[in-house]
Amino acid sequence: MRLLKILVLAAIATPLVGFAAAAWYDWKRIEQAAVDRARRTADIVAEHALKVFESQEQLLDRIDDRTTGLSWAEIAASPDISAFINQAVGPLTHTEGAAIAAADGRIAAMARAFPAPALDVHDQEYFVGARQAAPHAFVSRPIVGRISGKSLFRVSRARKTADGVFDGIVVASLAPDYFIDFYRSVTAEGESVTMVRDDGTVLVREPQATAKVAVLSPQSGLMSSITTTPARGMYRATSELDRVTRIHAYRRLDPYPVYVSFGIGLSTLEAEWRRNLTGFGVVAALASLLLAAMGRQALGRARRETVALRRADQEAEARAQAEAELRRIGESEAESALKLSEWRFRTVVEAMPHLVWETDEAGRCSYLSPQWAAYTGLPVEDHLEFGWQDVLHPADRPRVDAAWSAFMTDRVPFEMEFRLRGRDGSYRWFQARATVIADDAGPVRVLGTSTDIHDRFRTESALREETRRLEILNRTWASVASETDLQSIVQRVIDGGVELTGAQFGVFFYKASDDDEGMLYCLSGAPHSAFSRFPMPRPGNAVFSPTFLGKAIVRSDDITRDSRFGQNAPYDGLPPGHLPVRSYLAVPVTARSGAVIGGLFYGHAEAGVFDARTEQIMVGVAAQAAVAVEKGRLFEATQREIAERRQAEELQRLLVNELCHRVKNTLATVQAITNQTLRSAGSKEEARAAVGARIAALARAHDILTGHRWEGADLAELVAVTVEAHGGPERVRVAGPDLRLPPRFALSLALALHELGTNAVKYGSLSVEDGHVEIRWELRPAASGGPARLHLVWRERGGPPVQPPTRRGFGTLLIERGLAAEFRGEVGIDYAPDGLVCTIDAPLPMAHGVMEYGAAGA
Repeated sequence: MRLLKILVLAAIATPLVGFAAAAWYDWKRIEQAAVDRARRTADIVAEHALKVFESQEQLLDRIDDRTTGLSWAEIAASPDISAFINQAVGPLTHTEGAAIAAADGRIAAMARAFPAPALDVHDQEYFVGARQAAPHAFVSRPIVGRISGKSLFRVSRARKTADGVFDGIVVASLAPDYFIDFYRSVTAEGESVTMVRDDGTVLVREPQATAKVAVLSPQSGLMSSITTTPARGMYRATSELDRVTRIHAYRRLDPYPVYVSFGIGLSTLEAEWRRNLTGFGVVAALASLLLAAMGRQALGRARRETVALRRADQEAEARAQAEAELRRIGESEAESALKLSEWRFRTVVEAMPHLVWETDEAGRCSYLSPQWAAYTGLPVEDHLEFGWQDVLHPADRPRVDAAWSAFMTDRVPFEMEFRLRGRDGSYRWFQARATVIADDAGPVRVLGTSTDIHDRFRTESALREETRRLEILNRTWASVASETDLQSIVQRVIDGGVELTGAQFGVFFYKASDDDEGMLYCLSGAPHSAFSRFPMPRPGNAVFSPTFLGKAIVRSDDITRDSRFGQNAPYDGLPPGHLPVRSYLAVPVTARSGAVIGGLFYGHAEAGVFDARTEQIMVGVAAQAAVAVEKGRLFEATQREIAERRQAEELQRLLVNELCHRVKNTLATVQAITNQTLRSAGSKEEARAAVGARIAALARAHDILTGHRWEGADLAELVAVTVEAHGGPERVRVAGPDLRLPPRFALSLALALHELGTNAVKYGSLSVEDGHVEIRWELRPAASGGPARLHLVWRERGGPPVQPPTRRGFGTLLIERGLAAEFRGEVGIDYAPDGLVCTIDAPLPMAHGVMEYGAAGA
């Protein structure tokens, strides 16, 4: 009897012990889930913040590079510097502004203000800190901006001269509101995100606890944990800012002295725990009451059995009946215990917020909790066996099969995330966990739960997407900054745009002028041949016109349903063979002058790919593309100018060398004329006059050659100069075609004609009133196919009888020897009694051949 009482009491206490064990297990599960989520979210938030800081570093690099080599006066007076800073800040939604300050603290240039206001920041923390922290960036405490009036904190870095001397700072302003909006999207009630410097200064916090700048004490939970574990860790503490106790995970944003902490309120966890305990408590209380009633019944029955046993020796039949009754009662109690166990299991399951299921080794479902029917909107019976796979997202099926196979083969923990279709037809993300509950002797049975994590999954996906976009922007602008080739710069911008938008392909159509129809300049995501066989987009096209005119951005979830689509001949829609396009995004690329450089066009075969956030980002990308194009144009113009300058310098060198050569030749000719004249002259006066006349003839020939840039001289023009110097056209008659002579030919012939004319004036036909000279020339073809030959005849008429000279003077030698040697031909002088005749017959290279045939005079 005593043993029975002990067993009854143990039975009544069992549900209470089970309740306590379930409560403890559930609290540990909730607490561990909170710790896991805090760590995961802290990692994501820290990675996001680190990308933001890295983008600030790249922004500071770009401003520093753009202003390197300029004086502070040039920076302050240049609207281009201010415009460059403004465009660089444009696509960074987390950046409020940027500026550059001189070593004395005066702001030289800044975004959104030109000229920069007269501000002195030498006493500001971000100025002093950047100077002391060089070469690393310095993160300041939040302050209210003098221009914007908003709460901001700065990321600044010192500038150095070539010899390492401090030369001012470059600074960017981060908006805490950007982080607060972002943190609100990833936190639930009771949760917090804090960004704090290592000195305890709070940069950003959500929820905001105070309007003033907060500073954590060294005894606070975060600061104490940082002291012992600097890089990352966990702690539990009551906040000094809002007095809420939370479980926190924190991370350091290396290399910056900044930490990010994410906390989950214990009150939230306790609320969830109490909700779960309600079901556990009801089950335990009911079980205890039922077992107490059954125990009381069992004790009474035991007393009656004792009396019956005492009478057993008197009535054998009564004993047999009692034994039979006992067997019947035992069987009833076992059946009742089994029903009670099943009822308790179902009560606990129905009180849980999760979907509970049971399967065999093959995944054949034998039990689904009522929550399954509530979520899917279909009876549980429809999803038993393998029917549950009907609500599984088709894309997740291979991953689920692979994970289940590994679970059954290796008995590794089954935990994965997949999508299930709800009663409204939409899919939500669930996290499934399962464990084997059968022993080795029996069939394999698996008990599992599926928990709705859709909201958390979307939040984490948004975090990852924002971080991915920051990484792409940082990588794109870093690569653009290192490029100078226009084609490479624009290609990297268009590649980055395809990656940012998720487009299948992107195109940059370039307009060389306002009237230009645009040409395919860069293409990403498809081969160049995919577009080259189609006509270029025209500004008059209904779809392309807003982009090419710079009037509007065109974004369409399905361009094939747009009223403007297919309105331009010869195509009714997309040309045959064109890449399929439904989602469409086009952004104009506009220069600082307002001129439209071209357009960025992105497409995808699926509908609804591009959203408003993507459009906002691509506006910034288009601004950077404009800067990239202008940068490439400037570099190409600079290269052309350098090449032209080198070419001009080379031409100048050649001209100087040629001038030196010609001056030496001229001086040699003058020297020869002078020496020969002095030898043959009878007196100084005669020598002076002869030298002067010959040098004047040489000068006249030089004038003719200079007029033709020393490329040659017209024979008729040389003869005309001789005619003018020796009596004019009345005394000298000329006839012959237009011919051009090489410079050396021209100089020699000019001297020869001068000597003949001077001789005619002194002794020949021009020495008497009725005498005259005939000069005739012609171009005779060569008999053997060589160069044509110049045949020129100087003939004197009407002069005194000619007597052959007793000696040959300088003039005669110049004509017979010098001219023949220079022309490489034959020169002869005939002293006929009725007048002197000089004949010149020499080959004339075709490069200096006939300009035109026609008489020069008569």
